[in-house]
Amino acid sequence: MTTEAGGIMGYENSIDSCLSACIPFEAAEELKNTARDFHQRDEAQCDVLARLRSGDLLKKSVYESELSDGSRLAPVVEQLRNAHGFLIKGDGSHASPYFMPDTRQKPSLARVTPEMRSAYYMTPHWQIVRSARFEHDSMMCVLCGDSEEIQCHHVTYESIFREELSDLLTVCSDCHSKIHKHGRLKFPSGVSVQWAAQIGWRGFEEWLLP
Repeated sequence: MTTEAGGIMGYENSIDSCLSACIPFEAAEELKNTARDFHQRDEAQCDVLARLRSGDLLKKSVYESELSDGSRLAPVVEQLRNAHGFLIKGDGSHASPYFMPDTRQKPSLARVTPEMRSAYYMTPHWQIVRSARFEHDSMMCVLCGDSEEIQCHHVTYESIFREELSDLLTVCSDCHSKIHKHGRLKFPSGVSVQWAAQIGWRGFEEWLLP
């Protein structure tokens, strides 16, 4: 794990530990997602991006002490990096505050909405690669051998829109649910603008541009 990722990973791990000790998994996931949505809301992203563009060095402790609503800085920077593709250095500590080397940079990724995610699974590309994986696995779940209600699971999303067969697995619906229940892998929050128009992207929002 890199230094720059430490902020968000530490934030998520602390939430995971607390919630898992107190409430059932499904409820914990819902609360965690609600908290993440609050911290990563557009208003917070816009504010942090404006500060970074002005050349500010942002420290988590200082930023969070200025606010009275419990906002956290690490999830905001994580969203700016992963959903919009901004190059932001640092981990938010006093020794290595967040900063933007190029304050005039434009976003390089298109943020994925729930509608765009659903649209991806309707693309001709996905239908073709999904069918190829099913055929490769003889139309059976590779984990339990069931041939009912088979689905195609991403082992990685690093090659989204250009998946190889090795990036996918055929699984039944039960095994697929178990994989996602106990795993952290999720559809990427941002995709290359090269592909985004295919799933309904309408361009960058004005606040993201320099």
